Amino acid sequence: MLHVLASIAVTRYAPHALPGTGASAVGAPRHAPSQLGWLDWLAGEDVQSSPEASEVLREITRPEGWDVSCSIGSDVARSVGGSGLLANGESATVRLDLRLRFALDSGYDPPQGSVSLLQRSSYVNAEQGIWKVDSDTDAGVPDVVQWRLNLPGGLQAGGQELLPAGPIYFNARCQRGDGGDGGGALPRLRLRAGRLTVKEDIGIDTPIFGGKGILAEFKIVGTFETRPVLGT
Repeated sequence: MLHVLASIAVTRYAPHALPGTGASAVGAPRHAPSQLGWLDWLAGEDVQSSPEASEVLREITRPEGWDVSCSIGSDVARSVGGSGLLANGESATVRLDLRLRFALDSGYDPPQGSVSLLQRSSYVNAEQGIWKVDSDTDAGVPDVVQWRLNLPGGLQAGGQELLPAGPIYFNARCQRGDGGDGGGALPRLRLRAGRLTVKEDIGIDTPIFGGKGILAEFKIVGTFETRPVLGT
């Protein structure tokens, strides 16, 4: 579902690091899975997750999935430190609503798996969709997660292109509480401080070779909020 908004209020945020870096990277598996036989992985010692880490992973991969509400546009990108083409331009603010589910693949460190759409979207698909734990605590509890989806036709609003066709990256922090009911009956995990990034090619001078080269950087294009889907 796509909504064009006249304006949106967004809290300023100082990114913890260059957003999106590594979102497309695949961690080395602890065991060599048969479906990746074309990679000569080195098998390593299996690492057991702590009970808390296992619980967070169970909540991330909850079968009911997650509702994700994205806000994309020039004002939003600037408000959270964006410096790319969208942030430097002027565009409408667009809201994109998705329902996702994360699956956990066994044998990978850091933990990762596939992403699927539980509701069809006219703008986003999960082709080559993947998620992973980007950072964790000393106890191995996930702290930051990233995932990648695809915009096969880009994103337009009012005849203006906001995003080109290609991957879009989601970056969020894991925050745990009591579920909001005081007794832990509701899901405890929240995915906070969501940032959306895309890769942009930038020209760089290469005097050694007497020309210009191409370097890709991740640029903030929006924010998102998440809510766990409650079972019926």
